[in-house]
Amino acid sequence: MQQWPWGRAMCSILVFLQYLGVDASSLSITAFTIERYIAICHPMTAQRMCTIRRAKKIICGIWIFSILYCSPWLGLTIIRKAGDKSICTFRLEREHYNVYYLADLIVFYAVPLCIAAVLYALIARILFGTTIASVRGGQHRDASHTRSATSSRKQVS
Repeated sequence: MQQWPWGRAMCSILVFLQYLGVDASSLSITAFTIERYIAICHPMTAQRMCTIRRAKKIICGIWIFSILYCSPWLGLTIIRKAGDKSICTFRLEREHYNVYYLADLIVFYAVPLCIAAVLYALIARILFGTTIASVRGGQHRDASHTRSATSSRKQVS
């Protein structure tokens, strides 16, 4: 254990900022993943939905939710004396935080991971499916395009 030199306020703020950074980042990455999915898999919808104004609202919503969710950490830390040293630690025993840690795990890790996995799989299916279809379809389209161009020329002459 090292001496905590910055006092109780900085103890609370730094713990709060650690959780806030991780949680807001997780939600931001999830939002970007959803936006990528819409842009790639539904480009016509993306023109209507993916606007700067909407992006600003989503970013503000993510940060407001994250700040509110992490705000209990401002009161859940304390400076304790350990011999001649002061340490920044949790107010309660770690077991009392299990529900909060489980909620963090689910809301900021498990759910975003599942969303990202599903959406990137759908993106891959669209991209690889489109590439294969365009290669295969391109051969057929060229042949049919040649036939229709030839029949058009016959009708004109």
